[in-house]
Amino acid sequence: MSFKKFFSLGVWSMRQMRFATKLTLIAVILLVPMLLVLAQLIWTQKQDLGIIHAEVEGISLVGDASELIRQLQTHRGQTNMVLSGNTAAQAGRDNTRATLRQARDALDHKFSVTQTPMNANEWASLRTRLDGLVSALEGKTAPASFALHTALIEDLGRFVYGMAKQTSLLFDPDPATYLLMDMVVSRTIPWTEQLGKLRGQGAGLLSKPALDDAGAVRVRTQFDALNFLLRDIQYSLVLMKDFGLLDPSADNAVQASTAFSTRARERFAPGAATGEPQVFFAAGSQTIEAVTAYQRSAIDQTTRLLQARFDTTTHMFWLTSVGSGVCVLAMLYLMLSFQISFLADLRQVQRFMQQTASGNLRHQARLNGKDELSDMSASMNIMVNNFSAMVASVRSNSALVSYAGSSMAGGNRALSDRTEQQAANLEQTAASVEELSSTVQGNAQAAQQSDTMTCGVRDVAENGARAMTEAIGSVEAIQSSTKRMDEIVSVID
Repeated sequence: MSFKKFFSLGVWSMRQMRFATKLTLIAVILLVPMLLVLAQLIWTQKQDLGIIHAEVEGISLVGDASELIRQLQTHRGQTNMVLSGNTAAQAGRDNTRATLRQARDALDHKFSVTQTPMNANEWASLRTRLDGLVSALEGKTAPASFALHTALIEDLGRFVYGMAKQTSLLFDPDPATYLLMDMVVSRTIPWTEQLGKLRGQGAGLLSKPALDDAGAVRVRTQFDALNFLLRDIQYSLVLMKDFGLLDPSADNAVQASTAFSTRARERFAPGAATGEPQVFFAAGSQTIEAVTAYQRSAIDQTTRLLQARFDTTTHMFWLTSVGSGVCVLAMLYLMLSFQISFLADLRQVQRFMQQTASGNLRHQARLNGKDELSDMSASMNIMVNNFSAMVASVRSNSALVSYAGSSMAGGNRALSDRTEQQAANLEQTAASVEELSSTVQGNAQAAQQSDTMTCGVRDVAENGARAMTEAIGSVEAIQSSTKRMDEIVSVID
């Protein structure tokens, strides 16, 4: 298929449309896809802003929920000590209950002002269980109380994980923020929970008059699980350092957890003595506080990164929206200006051609510009001026030709008259010639007779000439004699 044949359909289609329709069609073909792409880009950026905003809200909720879990872990350990016979822990437990209610109210308030949709029914169920926790503990043994607290903490942990899913914390595309969110949501809560179990079971066991082997085995199982969890957390921290996420509080939390695990291993070794549950509980609380400090630091770092990304995305959103709007408006303005100017100039050219075609050579196409149409109009004005000069010259020459024609017609008429007169004269001449012819014939006969007579005359003339010659000779002799007579007379005188 040749190049010309390939575009034949398009060329035919363009030739069926007016120029304004062509420009409008081209503008629609250009603008519609561009507007769709811009709308998709702006919508994507708006979606990103909504996701980042949800993540900021989610990380804040995770912090408050983690605080609630920590207070619940503290209440679990203190209740375990009280039910194990340590009445000195009752005052601390009462204070923790007040703090627990404050943490629950804070989280409940934050849920009410959060724009991101949450699972309200699940939170309502958990809140009801939190409110009824104290009454549910009445008559419970230490293991039953510990199990009740642990079940509620596990459900809160799963609720936090689901909340992180709803706020897109678990699906962040940036590696740095993803690792921080994973640490905050998936690792620090199980980390503090493992420390809390070790602290609560250990303090409760130490509150008894004597260490029982079964309880010691359960505690040793807890610090073995803690050591396994610490190895996994250390690997995650190394991975985070590869992305530039350095936090001294993370190393402090790991060191404190390792030290507490070592202390628990020594404290609950076979044959170890009981006692000092408050000291062990305080050491566990300090370790949990170190992990909490790291979690808060990670939350702050995540919030800063998300806020920076939110600001950048907001800037890009407005830059894209405003820039795209300005570009589209400028493009529309230029395209409309081109259409208006081109069609106006084209109409002037068409009117100029119509006037010229009708014979009006005084019409001028006045286009103020430097484009091709202006150049063409200037050339057409020059062309029409040349046509006008040619027409004027033709008119002048036509007048001269007309005058010459009139003069020639008069001359022709005079010539015709003279020709007629000459014809009449010729007729008379012909008659005269006929008469002359007859006369000439007569004259010829007379001339013939005259010739005969002339021959005779010639002979006479020749004879006369000879006589004259002789006479001349005689006269010359007389003249000579006369001259001598003159000389004689002159002498006599």
